[in-house]
Amino acid sequence: MDSEEELTREVFARYGLAMYCAQCTERALAQVIACCHRWAWMDTAGFDDTLGQLMDQTYGALVSKYARLAGEYNDLAGDLTRSAEVRNELAHRYFWNRAVEFTTYQGKHQMVAELQQMQSLFEDIESRLNVEMRAWMGERGVCAEDLAAAMASMKDSGTTPEPRPRVAGSVRLMCAYAWPREQGTALVLETDRGEYLVPCHDGLCAATVDVPEAELEKLAGICHLLPADVRTKPRGAKTWDYSIPLGKGRELWIKGDTAGKTFAYRYGVRQQP
Repeated sequence: MDSEEELTREVFARYGLAMYCAQCTERALAQVIACCHRWAWMDTAGFDDTLGQLMDQTYGALVSKYARLAGEYNDLAGDLTRSAEVRNELAHRYFWNRAVEFTTYQGKHQMVAELQQMQSLFEDIESRLNVEMRAWMGERGVCAEDLAAAMASMKDSGTTPEPRPRVAGSVRLMCAYAWPREQGTALVLETDRGEYLVPCHDGLCAATVDVPEAELEKLAGICHLLPADVRTKPRGAKTWDYSIPLGKGRELWIKGDTAGKTFAYRYGVRQQP
């Protein structure tokens, strides 16, 4: 084997390592975002579902979600944006765009150096990401033990988390309740089939824990606007920011709230635009 053959193998090896680091960073983004949402879901199944949905999203979409969640701690904004471009270059165009360089000895040397830089970029981002997200969580009262428990829950659930039970694309809502819980008061909506739905990040999802009827407090301000036929995934829904049309020209709005030390969501009724 001559030196150029060895160099060719080095290019392939460095490419594989760079892609590996890119995927590690991508998974780290999904995990930390899911951990932030964990305290909004109030149950492990919701956390698993959130994680599963995040892992189906693109690297660029995860970067955007992280930017919205991290707020003042998003010192990684520039590097994350650049890493998304680098990741897409690696996954879709890297060898095509370097077809000429790959035919020469010097070109292959340049590719090895470039791939090492890409690897370092992803390794640095993953390390800084963990530090910054711990600071973000610490501001909201989430300690290292909470984070470790959430990660252990994810690990125990396997690489493919079980999703929440699916609900129909459209349902008829019959009544609304407040459900006081230790982590905060949850909104519970009952359908004409007796199903209990709760807010999730992009619409209504089935509750994954038993909802004790004795603990539910009827919300007259919403119930008088029901029944209403609604979409469980409202059109134009953003992450923890959407509205659901009800009767009498009113709508139910739901919005995430990270102002306190723990994630929560707010809701209310307003006139439809």
